[in-house]
Amino acid sequence: MRMTVVTDKKGRVIATYRHPDEKTSRKDQPKLRLRAGPKQVVQEIDLPSALEEISSAEELHTRLAAHLKKGSKKKASKRHV
Repeated sequence: MRMTVVTDKKGRVIATYRHPDEKTSRKDQPKLRLRAGPKQVVQEIDLPSALEEISSAEELHTRLAAHLKKGSKKKASKRHV
């Protein structure tokens, strides 16, 4: 599952967005993009399967921050603002 993650310069997760499944989403659906604010970074990642079932935003943000600090085996695309 693809996810957009916005972090601050200290690596704290500010916002996340889970992309809809491309196989089941309609082509006419609106697309959402998160933009980084000053001193923030937007990353597009493949969400690890161990994190997919987390329903608490607070827990997800904490575990995502730890995952991003370790570095993912797959490269994330980053956009600095």
